Amino acid sequence: MLLCAVTIGLVARNAGGWWPTTWGWGALGLLFVAAAALLLRPRIELGPLDLAFLGGLGALTTWTAVSWLWSESPPSTALEIERTLVYLAAALALLVVAHRRSLAAALGGILAVIVVLSCYALATRLAADVIQQRGSSLGFRLAGVFLYPNGLGIVAVMGLLIALGFVADGAHPVTRAVAGAATVPLAMTLWLSNSRGALLALVIGLAAVTLLTPRRRHLVVVVAPLAALGLLAIWLASRSTLLTHWADPSAAVGDGHRMALALFALSAGACAISIGWSRGVAVGVVAAVALAVVVAPVSPARGVLAAGAGASLVPGSPAPGTTPAGRLFSATSNSRTEYWRVALHDFLGHPLLGSGAGTFVREWYRHRHVKIDVQDAHSLYLEMLAELGVVGLGLVLVVLAIPTLAALQVRRRRYVVGGFGAFVAFAAHAAVDWDWELPGITLAGLLCGGLLVVAARTEAQVVVLDRNRRLALLAPVLSLLALAFIALVGNRANAAALAAVSRGDWRTAASEARRAARWEPWSAEALELEADAAIAKNDLATARTLLRRAVRKDGSDFELWGRLASVTRGSERKAALEREAQLNPLG
Repeated sequence: MLLCAVTIGLVARNAGGWWPTTWGWGALGLLFVAAAALLLRPRIELGPLDLAFLGGLGALTTWTAVSWLWSESPPSTALEIERTLVYLAAALALLVVAHRRSLAAALGGILAVIVVLSCYALATRLAADVIQQRGSSLGFRLAGVFLYPNGLGIVAVMGLLIALGFVADGAHPVTRAVAGAATVPLAMTLWLSNSRGALLALVIGLAAVTLLTPRRRHLVVVVAPLAALGLLAIWLASRSTLLTHWADPSAAVGDGHRMALALFALSAGACAISIGWSRGVAVGVVAAVALAVVVAPVSPARGVLAAGAGASLVPGSPAPGTTPAGRLFSATSNSRTEYWRVALHDFLGHPLLGSGAGTFVREWYRHRHVKIDVQDAHSLYLEMLAELGVVGLGLVLVVLAIPTLAALQVRRRRYVVGGFGAFVAFAAHAAVDWDWELPGITLAGLLCGGLLVVAARTEAQVVVLDRNRRLALLAPVLSLLALAFIALVGNRANAAALAAVSRGDWRTAASEARRAARWEPWSAEALELEADAAIAKNDLATARTLLRRAVRKDGSDFELWGRLASVTRGSERKAALEREAQLNPLG
């Protein structure tokens, strides 16, 4: 339980795990847990699906690393290796620590941390006078610690599906009650994130658990009243344009406090329903609903649901995507079809091996038709196809197929439906967004999948790791620990240099950039940051030398060629500008 909850919570709290320094700490911690378990646990069992799941992630990590050999951008590939290592480390730590009875406790830990992250996000909207959203303004869309509304949305969906699984299968009334109460704030979080992809993932997740469970009627009986309370909460919130449009946080404080009370009342009602129906429960639910309706805020302007899909078509109104209803009911892909076109173009140019892990960003600037800055293809499967070819995509599909096979084997066990629904929702959402680049999301999905694999172990098939097998597994774990440590030190130095550049501390910037280059000699960014410090000191000769070295390490980065052109003259400057134009024609 603690392994899952702490891992997701600590990684997600830092912008969803976007920054490389977070990957280093995450991988080190998880690999340390795995090494300690291999050394200290009296008995470690692994089943065939455990070995297949771990082998699939290990093969994907290895293939990612091997793509360095033909990568268009080796420094970008290095970062992908570091991030994928976190996922491999998480799977390894889970499989050597968890046992077949871990499913309920571990899923409970995942649910608990998702509820905490969601409630924090809600607090930035409903208690804005106490807790403010970190980072830049995100308009009307709720983002929480992820700083990305779609990321918060899919995490809330995973929490919802796990909670519904606990309500459907919970043996103890308290378990069902707590899980039922969690569904209301999770539903509100999903709605305020205004994520169309997350809503679609919820539908797919619900469809998957409906097909999986042999108790479909029971599942419908459980879901229907909780869904009604969640929709009621959404409708009550939609009546306050101060909360849903979020133009003036200070003006929405009163509405936020009233909506928080309404959510509390509806959560109490969901808690009562989840225990089981009786005359007393029915009276309590009616009272909770009445209280929520009375205290819920109402703004003078029409609400989100009333605005409808055509609201954005009124002359003078915002374009689709700039109001809650306009975005939710809009059919626009937000340029995703263009991202996918470039990814397919990349794949057709390198169908077997791909262009190298992490290189989509280079292909994007080279072949884009719209002037938008983007780093990812917004689809795990198309990006893997582009960067790692059919081999990479095949490995990803194998990794995702194994938990599905495990769920089919243990479909009658308690709590499997919740974990499977969350895993399927993650896999579906990853098809239309960049979840793989946010470890806080991917870890939640992969850990749900890993728990299904653990639950599928059988006495007849497990392999007990003896001393020799443990030592054989410990050797690569220690090697990966060393790699994670090197990457962490280098990335921390890079981050320190970047921070020093932003505040104009050029001496520290140069020192930290040199330290980063020592620990990560493949890094072009470290050389660029040291060149920044040299330019600030008007040492153009040193800057030229550093930037020439940088473009040799990452010749596909148009920005490096532009920087080189800014400190050179004559034919060298002309050649650098021409190369920059080739790599970024719309620049």
